[in-house]
Formats: sequence, structure tokens, C-alpha cells
Amino acid sequence: MRETPNAWQPYLRRKILALLRQSKTHKEFAGRLGISPLVVRRLLDLLGVDYVQRLYRQYEKGNTCSEIANANGMKPATLSRLFRERGFEVQRGVRKPKVPKQKLRRIWIETQIINRVAREFKIHWKTALHLLEDEKLIVGYNGRPRKLSKSSRPP
Repeated sequence: MRETPNAWQPYLRRKILALLRQSKTHKEFAGRLGISPLVVRRLLDLLGVDYVQRLYRQYEKGNTCSEIANANGMKPATLSRLFRERGFEVQRGVRKPKVPKQKLRRIWIETQIINRVAREFKIHWKTALHLLEDEKLIVGYNGRPRKLSKSSRPP
């Protein structure tokens, strides 16, 4: 339904579903119908459309909950709750970046410097360390040994 200057305009179910297929996001779909994204979700529930499955496919393709939620006019917490309620797996926190394993191995073998790997992939050095540990290129990294001051050295 759409509010026109004089009255509400009804839509047929098939017309609503056609508009949904043409829209990439719930925000775009809401704009076409002249309603809010929240009303869109309620409308899709009434029509029996599994919009959560559609959003989860985007999540599986590598989009984050924040990206999907912002594009569809909802909060990330709401989206992840919807996913969990439907039994879908949702990772907590930020995902590890996907980096080419061959390139990671080549850079590590050439340099043996974690910061070089981090700069190459534009990630934090701890993330680079975790990626290297996952690939078994580093085992049991404890950092550089500390230089002890004279007062803290054992006798």
C-alpha cells in the first residue's frame, strides 16, 4: 500500500513481489512502495517471503552484518539476532580478512617480518600474526625478548 495525496493505493501481491525482485535492498524496495524498511519487513512476513534467507546469502558471500544491515535500513544487532533466531551461523566480531595464501607464504618466506605482511595486506600486525599462525608459518610467537633494566635483572 502506498499513501497518495488523497488516499491509500493498494498493490497486488504479484506486483509487490515483482518490485522486491527488482530491488537490491530493503531500503530501495521501501522507497518504491513509499514505506519504511521496518514496514517492508513486516509486509514480507505477511506475504510469507523469507527475506532473512535472502540477507543471509549476502552474508555468506562475504558481506558483513554491518554492511548488510546499513544497506537494508536496520541495525547490525537486529540482523544478527534474526540470523541466530533462524539457526544460521553468525561470527561474533570482525572477520579475519581473506588473503591469498600463496602471496602470504611468499612474503613471509622472503622477509620473515610480520609488519611487512601487515603492510602488504593493509591489516593490523596482530591480524597478520594470526594469519601466519593459521597457516603454520609461525608457531608459538612470543615477541622479542625484553631487555631487562639493571634493577630488574636477577642477581
